[in-house]
Amino acid sequence: MAATVSIARDRRPSSGLASSHRTPNTRFVHGRKRKEVLEHAAAAMARDIAELERDLTEHERDRGPDDPATMAVRDRLADLYFKSSRAETVTLLERNLAAAERVLGPDHPDTIRYRSHLNAAYSEAGRTADDALAASERVVADSERVLGPDHLDTVKRRTDLAIKQALTRPNEEGSAMLERAIENQERVFGPADKNTLTARAALGSVYRETGRVADSIDLLEQVFADCERELQRGDWLTNTVGVDLMHSYSVAGRGREAKAISRRLKATHRDYIATRWAEQRSAHEHPR
Repeated sequence: MAATVSIARDRRPSSGLASSHRTPNTRFVHGRKRKEVLEHAAAAMARDIAELERDLTEHERDRGPDDPATMAVRDRLADLYFKSSRAETVTLLERNLAAAERVLGPDHPDTIRYRSHLNAAYSEAGRTADDALAASERVVADSERVLGPDHLDTVKRRTDLAIKQALTRPNEEGSAMLERAIENQERVFGPADKNTLTARAALGSVYRETGRVADSIDLLEQVFADCERELQRGDWLTNTVGVDLMHSYSVAGRGREAKAISRRLKATHRDYIATRWAEQRSAHEHPR
């Protein structure tokens, strides 16, 4: 059975989809400020989607639907659809991959990248764990063959696959595979890279699910501290790791520490949302 952990639900793939433009985290904020921040984020996303939809229409008209530049615009639009949980995401990515395989060939680096993005969308859309793993394994194999085992994209994709494998079937073998992937990730990208932090957090979750609760707490405490130091205030990953750390504390019977993390997250996110709210109000009242 797959591990039921927050990092599995909340993380987004490092393959390219949903790498930015995330909806602000308002988990610990309520009332008017929360409503205005979410409305502002939704309006900004809608504007960006409308602009890319116009760009795609123009590219398909002027360059043709299978032109590489058109594919790139279609991929960016699918990225925003993905972040907005739009049903069109998978259809758009399937169309893009078909065009890339037909025009660029199945082993072109862009084709592999589009295949990786489609796999991420399939996973988010609820494909079975076995299907998602099989698709990820193919992407990694293609990337290793075409780009090489130490290419940056290959390393990221191999780490993503190790995370999926470990979270889908949490056991000692999965933990060991993820540990090796993280070592390689750290060697190539460094310990402060966001994908590295995400992988380490996933490993902390797997440790807990396999009964290594003390190891889980030790690792998640380190990752939580690293996230607070390295990432922007209010970042989604910091919140996700904090919630996972609370879970491990609770499993270990350390309720006082779990409550302390909860209070810390609430204070951080209230300050963050209050700042965003003030910035948005100021921009509205004093437009450039």
